[in-house]
Amino acid sequence: MNIVRKGLLLALCCLVALTTGCGQRKMKVKYTAEQLAKIPDPQRNDLPAPTGGLVLSVNGETLSAEEVIAPALESISGVSMPKDFQSFAKQIAPHIQRIIKDKITTILLYQKAKIKLDPRVFEKKGPLDKAVDKEIKQFIADHNSDYYLAQQELKKDGYTWKTYREYKKKIMVAQSYFSDTLADLAKPSYTEIKNAYEALKQDKFKIEAKLKFQVIDLKIDASAGKDKETLIKQAKEILSKAKAGEDFTELVKKYSAGVKASNGGIWQTSSADSLNPPYDAVAKEASKTKVGEIGSIVETENNIFIVKTLENSPAGYIAFDDVSAEIERRLFAMKRQQEAEKLLYEMFKEANIVGLDGFINYCIRETYLRSMQ
Repeated sequence: MNIVRKGLLLALCCLVALTTGCGQRKMKVKYTAEQLAKIPDPQRNDLPAPTGGLVLSVNGETLSAEEVIAPALESISGVSMPKDFQSFAKQIAPHIQRIIKDKITTILLYQKAKIKLDPRVFEKKGPLDKAVDKEIKQFIADHNSDYYLAQQELKKDGYTWKTYREYKKKIMVAQSYFSDTLADLAKPSYTEIKNAYEALKQDKFKIEAKLKFQVIDLKIDASAGKDKETLIKQAKEILSKAKAGEDFTELVKKYSAGVKASNGGIWQTSSADSLNPPYDAVAKEASKTKVGEIGSIVETENNIFIVKTLENSPAGYIAFDDVSAEIERRLFAMKRQQEAEKLLYEMFKEANIVGLDGFINYCIRETYLRSMQ
């Protein structure tokens, strides 16, 4: 489970470590009633021999198992977890690794920052203390200004007010150091942004053609006295009314016998050729007509149509100028992530943390045992 060897030094771990409060996100695992019925009793015997210990040394600072186990337990409270150890360990391991990784990252960033920062920052009642005081006041306010309630919340995550205060100091200093270290990172060039646009535009910025039109459909039925000549005459009268300003939707309701008459006779497609006859001929007329205007009468073997074009947008792409700022933002975020990965990799490598695998295993085993009590 060596998180250095297995590539767990992603920038995400840094961002999570720097933006997380005292709590960890809940694990979302759901079981059906049938699955729950099949879960065996907790395993009590033949557990792996304990390895690792209660603390992990990180460049002279200690990370206690309790700082890991408490938030891990909180994250699975109310969640149905496997009762056999191997299945439990497989499910909880990534979560515990992330907790440990976040805390180690914060410690290492804090140590780096402390070397560079003005010592006066760390003085009693200095800038850092004042900033932490403000954060703690906000934390209590977020818990209905109830000191006891806030304290119980800290306890769930393995903190006392003293250890939480130290944790917040580390988070603030680490965040400052991280931001300052990447502050001089060059922004993407115009060429980089343009190349990214060309590479992405087919998948991300393509605009599909859109043709939307309204139809009055007169169906030829000689047996009902609706021969073609009669309907053409009627269509001309309707067309005159429409061009004189009568509401086209009302004319659809009054005269159309089409399949979409109840919906205002509205059709929508990306291409005139995508519709089956006789509606392809109607769509072609709509595509030649200006938006908001009524086209010529369309005659087919069994129908007479009057069409009004509502929308006619050709296929294309979102303009580069409209998305260049977003592309720049994303490229810059990727650059920051890559630089963060390099920074964290070097820090972990330099720290040469001994006993990490054993510490992870110990935390997994203890989390299992406590969760089954």
